[in-house]
Amino acid sequence: MTAFSPEVRELLTVIRDALDLPYAATPDGSRERQELRNDNAIRVMSTVSYLLDASHPDIASAATVLREMLDKNPVTYATKAGEGQ
Repeated sequence: MTAFSPEVRELLTVIRDALDLPYAATPDGSRERQELRNDNAIRVMSTVSYLLDASHPDIASAATVLREMLDKNPVTYATKAGEGQ
């Protein structure tokens, strides 16, 4: 079995972080979670599209840019685990 390169591993980690959001503690939070997850899915798709369409894609930079986008749009709803807000 071949291990992922560090760049691919980081990209996959960021994608997981974008889509695997903590569950909300309230109904309003559930709506916020769904909106954030949808927004993050769009961010992920943009990143994947760039990587597939670029003649010389930079995986490390793509992972960094995606992580920065996620950091600018964090979970703000109260979660079942007490995270957020």
